[in-house]
Amino acid sequence: MSGSKQPGTVAGARYEYKCVVEMPVGLRLLNRLGAFMRPDRNTTDERGYVVTSLYFDTPGLSHYHDVVSGELRRVKLRLRKYHWSSEQVVLEAKHKLNRMSWKDRLTLDRAKALDVVANPFGHADDPALAPFTMHLARERYAAVVAVAYRRIALSEIVDRGFRVTLDFDMRAGKPEMFDREWSRSDLRMIPPGLAVLELKCRDRMPSWCARALEAEQVSAAVFSKYINAVDRCHNFTPKLSSLYKGALEWTNS
Repeated sequence: MSGSKQPGTVAGARYEYKCVVEMPVGLRLLNRLGAFMRPDRNTTDERGYVVTSLYFDTPGLSHYHDVVSGELRRVKLRLRKYHWSSEQVVLEAKHKLNRMSWKDRLTLDRAKALDVVANPFGHADDPALAPFTMHLARERYAAVVAVAYRRIALSEIVDRGFRVTLDFDMRAGKPEMFDREWSRSDLRMIPPGLAVLELKCRDRMPSWCARALEAEQVSAAVFSKYINAVDRCHNFTPKLSSLYKGALEWTNS
């Protein structure tokens, strides 16, 4: 972790809220928020776009257990791309402190990004990679799971750092899924008809968004894509199930 960084001083640090909603509710909310927001730059049509992520962890799955044990400050490492066949990926270290999150991000060729994870000492002289190599050098990392989902994303027209995403058709698979198009035979992470709504803001949520959430009776929930993917792919007992509500309790079955 880039230890010198604190949420109050990191550019782009935001509070993050997640809500598990029925798909029609999520679409209604996006429609209401669309009066103040616009689709983000990756959006190609009304169905949004596909995001594919490859998550890394230590042999003992320390990042998984940090979440399960309730650690307030934690980090997760992943590669992300916006088309399954792309050779350009984003190397990310996502830091969280309670509800505050911030990211170190760098776009690289896929092969180089994987080499940085496997051989951080070989890239120690590159200052652009320091936020990643300083963390990766502490312990050995390997790819654990891949996650793919469709996303509709909105950004505020007057940019004050507020962003809303609706993620659905969420699938989990072994790391090889990162290099292929996901299919409907891949493991579901949430039941059909549900979606994950994420709201990210620099300081406080806009009043017009708070009113829209209240009108739909939507409240914050606990949901981690990485935790759910590990549980689904490796048959762990979902240790966060006591925090899930409603339909998410299906993960215990």
